[in-house]
Amino acid sequence: MKIYQFLISSWPTVITILYFTVVTLFVTTGCDKFEKTEEFYVDVEIKVEAKVENASKFSNVVAVILVMHDRSVNKTIELARGEWKDGGFTIELSKMLNQNYFTPLTNYIGLQPTQGNIPPTLNISNRNVKIGNIDFQGVDEDDKVVALFTLSKIDENGSLNPNGVVYFTYVDADVNISGYREFLVTDYANIHDGPILYKWKTTMNYSIEWKKGLNAWLATGAEFYQEKTRTLKWSTISTSDLRWFGR
Repeated sequence: MKIYQFLISSWPTVITILYFTVVTLFVTTGCDKFEKTEEFYVDVEIKVEAKVENASKFSNVVAVILVMHDRSVNKTIELARGEWKDGGFTIELSKMLNQNYFTPLTNYIGLQPTQGNIPPTLNISNRNVKIGNIDFQGVDEDDKVVALFTLSKIDENGSLNPNGVVYFTYVDADVNISGYREFLVTDYANIHDGPILYKWKTTMNYSIEWKKGLNAWLATGAEFYQEKTRTLKWSTISTSDLRWFGR
């Protein structure tokens, strides 16, 4: 068995299931052309104060931007930004966001807990929840994205734990997800002399408790070549166990 970090270069097809985008360029768009009614807007509040553990590696960062993907134009947009100062940043957001930034949980492309009908093995407490992915991107003086900042798990020695990646999701209501689902993924495995195309039997396990607002959660996984199986897991993680790191 080989335990994988869910980095950008690993498991392209599975990463598509786990996360629609991690590092992309952003553009700013306005919402003024939409009528500001409850039907079209979600009230969002986010406040993040971060002290980055490996801040010395990011001397070229001048600001950190909070971004979310807008499905209506298929682009990532800037929602807020904070100055990079003393090895960290503070970002505050309190505004009405267009619902195009959000997707119903039950048919979300990137963080998709269901494909088609919800299987009886999967329990979702609130199927009307809408969610959106959040990234914190570091930019240089030319506004070019040069870093991604996220919370990371620390081991008992205070070192960065390489197993799994923490993601941020904003939800517009409380929701719990538990149980599992199974599906097939056609993907390559790098074995011996080169990549081999396999059909992987994949099991996705869930232990998620999201509260309305910004949530951090951990994605982990394991791969078994001989059995052509993968196991993936989403789990809620206590932020008290996490530290801010950049990559």
